[in-house]
Amino acid sequence: MEKMNVTIKDIGSHQAHVMMGTKGYDIHHPMRITLYLLNNILGGPSMNALLNLALRERNGLVYTVESTMVSYSDTGMWSIYFGCDPHDINKCLRLVRRELDKVMQKPLSANALRTAKQQLKGQIAIACDNREQFALDFGKSYLHYGWEKNVDKLFESIDKVTAEDIQKVANELFATDKLKVLIFK
Repeated sequence: MEKMNVTIKDIGSHQAHVMMGTKGYDIHHPMRITLYLLNNILGGPSMNALLNLALRERNGLVYTVESTMVSYSDTGMWSIYFGCDPHDINKCLRLVRRELDKVMQKPLSANALRTAKQQLKGQIAIACDNREQFALDFGKSYLHYGWEKNVDKLFESIDKVTAEDIQKVANELFATDKLKVLIFK
């Protein structure tokens, strides 16, 4: 934790709430879809997300762990959240750092990348089954940006992402000096 930019707020909680994040990409950025895929690989809703495996499944340290990205018209945000026992904060942060370093240092294998793409496209397809949310999302995109969303084009964009693209985004965003950490305990 010593090299990270950390803010700690003591709220007298039995559980620590830890948020780590950085500036992400705006909605127009050419690497936004790459970050979308990388975010899902790291902390998406599946049990095989890298952070879930490292912190929860292998080590039993967290109650929950997830990563999030949000893209706005002029900026974006990427973050990780986990809840753990206060005495496990440093170990969890080291494990998160290790997972981030792995994606920064070594490209995903062809099989891991293919699996990640299929998983994300499957999650999107399932989300499209909620017709009301689907219509609202498409309507908002059209009203705000004049875009007619097209799921097939989104899938094509995901398919174009390379392992090198993922590594480039990881190196751009996940450097220790770029990440901020907020801890409520």
